[in-house]
Amino acid sequence: MKDQPLGPIISKTDIEAICRPNKKVMGKGRIVIDINSNMVGNLRDPIGPVRDPYVVIKLKKNSNVKVGDLLIAKKYDKNKKNKKFRR
Repeated sequence: MKDQPLGPIISKTDIEAICRPNKKVMGKGRIVIDINSNMVGNLRDPIGPVRDPYVVIKLKKNSNVKVGDLLIAKKYDKNKKNKKFRR
């Protein structure tokens, strides 16, 4: 049971932009991902500020991502602020 993933892995084609933690993100089409388990938490819900082990990712409109999907997300490093995620 352990080596079976909980859901399909999100591909890079579904992702439009990666928002950094602690940024207030409101609006549709965004998901929250726990970096420790790489699992999708919130999906298309208006949410408040996001703290450290979570990352907010904006999805493209045609992506079919569900709660429980896996995403291998890189941990956001506060020291490397000059490295921004490009679209």
